[in-house]
Amino acid sequence: MNQASRTSRPTILMVAYHFAPENVSGTHRSLHFARDLHEAGYGVRVITVSESRIKSIDRSLSDVFPYPESITRVDHGSTIGSLYLSAKRSDSAQQAATEPSGQVDPAQRAENNRRGFLTRPLAFLKRQVAAWDVLPDERRGWYKPAVKAGLELGNTERIDAVFASGPPWTAVMVARKLARELKCHLIADFRDPWTGNTGRQTPYDAEWCHWIAKRWEQRTLREARLVLFNSPSIMEAAGRSSGAVNASKLRSIPNGSDMRRREFESPIAAEGQLRIRHFGNLYRGRSVQPLVSALQALIRDGSLEPGEVCVELIGRIAAEVQELVASPPDGVEFRAVPTLPYTEAAELMMEPAVLLVVQPSNLNVQIPTKLYDYLCTGNPALVMAAEDSATWAAARSFGRCARLHPAESTSNEDVLRKLVDSWRSGNLKQERTVEDTEALSKKAVGEMFLGAVAPILRNQTGDSRDR
Repeated sequence: MNQASRTSRPTILMVAYHFAPENVSGTHRSLHFARDLHEAGYGVRVITVSESRIKSIDRSLSDVFPYPESITRVDHGSTIGSLYLSAKRSDSAQQAATEPSGQVDPAQRAENNRRGFLTRPLAFLKRQVAAWDVLPDERRGWYKPAVKAGLELGNTERIDAVFASGPPWTAVMVARKLARELKCHLIADFRDPWTGNTGRQTPYDAEWCHWIAKRWEQRTLREARLVLFNSPSIMEAAGRSSGAVNASKLRSIPNGSDMRRREFESPIAAEGQLRIRHFGNLYRGRSVQPLVSALQALIRDGSLEPGEVCVELIGRIAAEVQELVASPPDGVEFRAVPTLPYTEAAELMMEPAVLLVVQPSNLNVQIPTKLYDYLCTGNPALVMAAEDSATWAAARSFGRCARLHPAESTSNEDVLRKLVDSWRSGNLKQERTVEDTEALSKKAVGEMFLGAVAPILRNQTGDSRDR
């Protein structure tokens, strides 16, 4: 152990790229775990990204862990890619300033083509360097500054464990490095799969990138004293791919929800429009088209009146969804709402409506955080996910959830027709959620987390790493 000053209580250093006040889904898990640790009497130090890098801020999230003196904010450093892009922008600006607009010298064009042929090997090399520059992800530039900050912290006080939640996986790589340098426990938290080993369709273009990422993932699984997952499916995939890893250190802990529980049942009024609401970002590849197609089919066969249902999308939406909202199909109404602060989104989520989850088939092992919030509202939910998905496995035991096929299917029409009939007859309701979601509360999840962490910190002597 280093020669830093020692405290009487175990201290955990949390490497959390996403942390309050950043208003993204990745913030909440680390944020609430930090609160749980502090309230349980542990020392907590947090390394996170500087606020200048945060696009969406919700100051109310800082109330969950209101200890700014325990938080160290670190900006990105330079990478080869960032330096190259900076130089390229400078060259482009200089060229634009020296060349007349719209005029290209034919001789210069010929020279450029000749140089292009000669520099193809350099272009190939450039692609490989660019690939390395985003390993393990686009936050690579944060690695060195975050490691430096962690080591400086470790020189001033005793650190007994380093925790990191990914993605971004750069944070996990930072924690792994710090745990080795500070000779303390590593606790790795997989909010999503990292590579194909844990169920992700890897985004890397170069094959050698796949190999390196898998190697980093496997080393993390071996070196960590505890590995957490928010989905049993991700944990099972990790266990299958890492036969040499002690299965006892793999634990599945759900995200949980601080959403208010409903104390009583309440019917959803049949007059006016039936609202179907999606909360959160609809990234590229997450389409609401199967829902829209089914609504159109119901309008054509007379089961649904035009404009009787309104699809509301709260959060950022991908370009293809924006086009759908801008030019909606006949009879289907859309309403797009920008990203809201968490407290406002939570209040809107509690209003009577049908809530929508969109989980593509290529994300089968993942469970979106919003699902737990949805379940706690008591509202009926449409879960657009594969039947064998982790998302549907978590939702299917709740009678207020119905599954939509993630591709266009006549089964979706049947599900929606039943939903509309129930609404018209006054049988569609918000259900009481005090007992059936008790295990999903942040308190219950926090107890699971502390139960997994506490045994690791009881004995603070000797070699803490599980090799």
